[in-house]
Order: sequence, then structure tokens, then C-alpha cells
Amino acid sequence: MDGCKNPGTPILSISEMKILPEKSSMKPFKLVPFGLVGLCLSDLARSQAASGRSEDAAETYDRALDTMVDEHVPFFRVSCLAGKADVCRRFEAWEEAERSLLEAKRVLEDAGVRSGHPMMTYINQRFGWLYLDDWQLEDGLLSFTAAIQSRKQWLETAADESLSTQIRQQHDEMALAMYQRYAGYTNKAVAGYERVRQALHAMRQRVNRTPSIHRDWMIRYYNNSERLGDCYLFNEDRAPQMSHHFQQAASDRQRELAVMSPEEVPAFRPQYGRLLTKAAIAQVLVDGQ
Repeated sequence: MDGCKNPGTPILSISEMKILPEKSSMKPFKLVPFGLVGLCLSDLARSQAASGRSEDAAETYDRALDTMVDEHVPFFRVSCLAGKADVCRRFEAWEEAERSLLEAKRVLEDAGVRSGHPMMTYINQRFGWLYLDDWQLEDGLLSFTAAIQSRKQWLETAADESLSTQIRQQHDEMALAMYQRYAGYTNKAVAGYERVRQALHAMRQRVNRTPSIHRDWMIRYYNNSERLGDCYLFNEDRAPQMSHHFQQAASDRQRELAVMSPEEVPAFRPQYGRLLTKAAIAQVLVDGQ
């Protein structure tokens, strides 16, 4: 899924950051003298990860973690553990990545965080991408199901109506559908992608008001369209649906490219090229029938 596993992606939306640590369900925490050292090391690890030095980044995250005490800065510790897990995935250190995420979950639970909190949603999501990389499909299905349920609880209890959070929720739904397709549950995957398409389409008029949200929406909408077409790609009986779907998606993307600024276009051209290629393959299959 394009862009969905980028370790540089922000952990939470702005609305999800509006969490009151004094809530009775959570233990209070405070900063420690070495907090700035840990923060600097964390920033260094992110820089190393961004430049492709994944193993160096993992070691730097460990140094950052050594400056912390769980009960003092639980969320920052969880962020570093999740960052370490992401870079470990890059060099296929699956067991170390899983240990980091299990530790992150323990820290959250010790701080009184449960399902429905954005940080717990995020950790379940990272488990999901880890298990996809390691091809543990059933565990991944469970992880993304947990992430979706957790974010739904947040949306309901926090009355969070922000578009960014809703788009993130549809991103998780897409990931679940992708897992279902890989696990052989194609009909469930198609139904899941269709629900995402409808949910994103319902947001279409509102996302135009904010450039960054509109960009996030476009990425998800067209990526979902492509993934839905992929469900048909290896099924010749569905070649007509596949052909129509990819042609429509390519046409929609072409219209979007035509109104984009020159600076935005390069980021979206690769997907447009994939859509055109898949539309051509689909048409060949149709003509062959």
C-alpha cells in the first residue's frame, strides 16, 4: 500500500493529540532531567532512518530509551520503541521489532492506557504492518482489527469529527482488506474496499478546504481504487469489471493531475503510470475473451 508504511508518518492527528493526562484512567507523568538528551537522540535516530541508516537508527533509539524511565515519559518511550520497530523492519529484524512493540504495549498498559486511546491504536497498527512484512497474515488480521476497533472507540467517545482522523480510520480499513485479499478472502476484501470507497467519497467535498487533508484524501482514495482493482487482477472471470475499474481510476487521476500545481504532480505520476498499465492489462484480458 503506497506510503502507508512510511516510518516518518506522524503518529497522531492534531485532534488525537488533545489527550488529558490527568484523566482518572491514566497515571500522571513528569519530565526527567535527561529528557532533552533522549529527545535529541530520538531526533538523531529519525534522521538516520530517513537517510537509510536503519541499523544505526536502531542503536540510537536504544540509547534514547536508556535515558528514560517508563513511568516518567511513557508516551515518548512508546514513540521511540515504535520508531525502533519500524527501522528493525527495514533490515528484517522481525523478532527485535516485535519485542519493541510488545514492550511499547506493556508501557502503555502500565500507564493506564487501554483500547480506544490513539497511542494503543497506533501500536496495534504497527503490529499489523510488521506482521505483513513477516507474512504472518492471521496475526496481522487480528492486529488491524484491534486498531480499527480502538480508533472507532476514540471517534465515538472523544466526539472526534476531524477529517484527518476519519481518513486514518479508512486507511486501517484498507489495510485489513489487503490482508483479507492476501489470505484468500477475496470477496471480503472487495466488500471492504467498496466500503472504504463509499466512506472516502462521502468526504470529497469537505476535504477541499484544507490542502494537506485534500492531499491525504487523494492518496487514500486512489490507492484504494487501485487495490480494489487488484482484487480482480488475477481473476479472468472478472476482467470486464477490472477493465472498467482501472480505466475509471486512471481517468479520475488524470483529471486530478491536470489541476495540480507543477510541484505536486511528480509525487502522483508513478501511481498514474501503474493505473494505465493495469488498465491496459485488463483490456487485453477482455479482448482475449
